[in-house]
Amino acid sequence: VDEGQTSQFTVKLLDKDGNPVTVTEATIVTVKFENGTAETADYSITNNQVTIPVGSSSAILDVQTKTDDDFDNETFSAIITKVEDGGQFEKVDHTSGIDGQTPAAVATINDLDTPPTISVNDVTVNEDAGFLEFTVSLSHATTAPVTFNYATADGSATVGLDYGNKTGGGTIVTGATSIVIQVPIKDDYLKEGNETFSINLSNLSANVATTGNDVQGIGTITDAGSPGTPPVPPETPETVSLKIVATNAAGVIDDNSVVVEGEMAYYKVIAVAPNGDIIANPAAGTVTVNFADGTTDGAADYANNSQVVTINQVFSVQTKDDYLADSGEKYKVSLGGDDTIAGDIVNAYEVVTNSTVAVETTINDEPTTGTEDTVYAVISSNGAVDEGQTSQFTVKLLDKDGNPVTVTE
Repeated sequence: VDEGQTSQFTVKLLDKDGNPVTVTEATIVTVKFENGTAETADYSITNNQVTIPVGSSSAILDVQTKTDDDFDNETFSAIITKVEDGGQFEKVDHTSGIDGQTPAAVATINDLDTPPTISVNDVTVNEDAGFLEFTVSLSHATTAPVTFNYATADGSATVGLDYGNKTGGGTIVTGATSIVIQVPIKDDYLKEGNETFSINLSNLSANVATTGNDVQGIGTITDAGSPGTPPVPPETPETVSLKIVATNAAGVIDDNSVVVEGEMAYYKVIAVAPNGDIIANPAAGTVTVNFADGTTDGAADYANNSQVVTINQVFSVQTKDDYLADSGEKYKVSLGGDDTIAGDIVNAYEVVTNSTVAVETTINDEPTTGTEDTVYAVISSNGAVDEGQTSQFTVKLLDKDGNPVTVTE
């Protein structure tokens, strides 16, 4: 019966063939009630005895059921415990039953409440929050646990880079209406704007509604402060630094920037993450590289013009082979201002800045000398002069091409 209605139990007397037995005097039958899934408060017993009147073989015992806030159908039983027949029958068996009919009967109280719907909310947090919490909720409590499976899925956010994978089974216990699922999120130096991923519910237990459920929650990760009361201030932007380093021709970093005059010196601009790690494949971009003399003599010793170079690609500087004994000359290579950074890299990271640390390069003379390293001393006269006049001899220093060599000391 539906909750709130009367449940009726019919008590009968039967013979061995299952035929009704008519009593010749009033017969009292006593019944006890036992709970199945129902509780005593789910029904009301006003009488546990019923009288079969003379000339009849049965009587009806009424039990009033009650409405409640619980969900799910409930059961209870009526069991015959005693028959008082006044000695009119040779034997009365109230424990065995006959012809498929028994001295016990089960009543079901149909619940009129609708099953709850289940939903998972959308959540927005800043990437420095550490985790994001989805709340799975029921529209109302149940009398049995609600179970489900859940799993995260990529949107514009990427598992492993922006958030941690989260899968498993969830349970909302009896009487409760919600549970929280916590998903770890990751703080990085990328300028990404808002990114999203989802959490999806599946395999809902049978005591949940089949329609009207919201089984997907959207998680949004921002690069700004998280809303709240009071609001969380915006995070401190994380900085990617561009740094000039010396390398060999293959791009392998060389901490000792030393080159023999006449050869190429090699460099590369690398991108360094906030934790100090080199970013292997940074966003594309360019930056200006400048040169400054130390003990070198500018263009006489190396190609000292500023260059716009591609980030993370090797570039070279030509040094000059000369005849001066000036081994150990030094110059510095540095990056221009932040305003010289251009390309995708500008918007790829939260902040991009140029390191002010320069690379100092040493130019050494060749270990062996050739004609290009040789200064030639020559002498010439002014020719024939009259006796008594002065004859002049001119002493010169020349390079291999016959050009005058100016001395520095």
